[in-house]
Amino acid sequence: MQKCSLVPRLNYNYCLRDCTNAIRGLSRKQPDYSPLRELFDYGDFFFVNHGRTGLRIALTALSLQPGSRIGVTAYNCRTVFQAIEAAGHNPVFIDITKGLRLDTSSLEKQGRNLDALIVTHLYGLVNAVDEIQRIIPGIPVIEDCAHAFLSGDDKNYAGTGGDFGVFSMGKGKFPSIGDGGIIVVNNSKYLDRTRELTQQLPARSLTDELLSITGSILLSVIHNPLVYGIFTSPFLKSDGDRQYRKSSFRVKAILKSNLSVLLNGIDNYRQSVEQHLHNARNNIEVVRDLVKPCPDLYVISGSNWNHFMVPVLSHERDLVIDNAKKNGYELGRHFSHSVEWAGQYGYMKGDCPVSEYVAENIIAIPTYYKMRRRNESIG
Repeated sequence: MQKCSLVPRLNYNYCLRDCTNAIRGLSRKQPDYSPLRELFDYGDFFFVNHGRTGLRIALTALSLQPGSRIGVTAYNCRTVFQAIEAAGHNPVFIDITKGLRLDTSSLEKQGRNLDALIVTHLYGLVNAVDEIQRIIPGIPVIEDCAHAFLSGDDKNYAGTGGDFGVFSMGKGKFPSIGDGGIIVVNNSKYLDRTRELTQQLPARSLTDELLSITGSILLSVIHNPLVYGIFTSPFLKSDGDRQYRKSSFRVKAILKSNLSVLLNGIDNYRQSVEQHLHNARNNIEVVRDLVKPCPDLYVISGSNWNHFMVPVLSHERDLVIDNAKKNGYELGRHFSHSVEWAGQYGYMKGDCPVSEYVAENIIAIPTYYKMRRRNESIG
């Protein structure tokens, strides 16, 4: 019998501190950017409403010819493909390794045909950007850091090695502040054009701000484990991945309230990375315990990553996820439809076999909370 309480796979927590910082941000004319400058002291940064907006602006700032070829991994978020198309270009699909990094041998085969490359740091696992740049010298590199905020170390954070670093602060991301994105420009060649494009973004209204704050509060409430298990998961949740259709998206500036939550939370987010690591070690063992006799579980790991989630591969994915859910924990099939999404942008089955394998076997273990072993007391 399934437990009433169900811990969601994504973190939508929006606490009183976040709400207070959001409201305070509405009245501040000039935010304090110093916390971010400590992270990106070699680059200039700009703020947008979504990570996909940041990718589109970065691609536009490159001033490529229409229909240029943009390298991107086939196992990816659909919004990355969407941003490439919105910028007027065509994706060229590159495979990944079973360690979820870009496959450099696949890149070597495609590199001569590329006009730019998007390197996605999946699950916060950082790619070797310097090695990638040696393979495609002179080709602009955009780091997609939607999962990789605070991955890396103090001297080399994700997003600082390519020509651009683009971050997503969307709902359920790390950090989850509501909608938002950051563009970090590391190559001064593209700075003026990026500034011009971001200055053209439509301003946000007070109504937008208040609706966002209210929406974040409601999302936090309906993702409370008890509410989520009894009401949200059975009645409100749908398989939106499969229902995806190609569509346009709105390019806007970030909300002042969300920016305020981000800037005032940097120190807490640093502490969260340490907690993610502790929870990751625990939660992997709990998942093994929940599905005894344990099916094959291939745990993917790395160094200096934020442990946004722990990616695991298993041929018994449905068994693992179903057993975890019965015990009150929701695991994810993150980007499991990515090959289908890529197919809408020209991907042909068999082009990236490892990406297809990962999409069929991936399990995402959340780390923002600590799972409990069977019979472990809650007190």
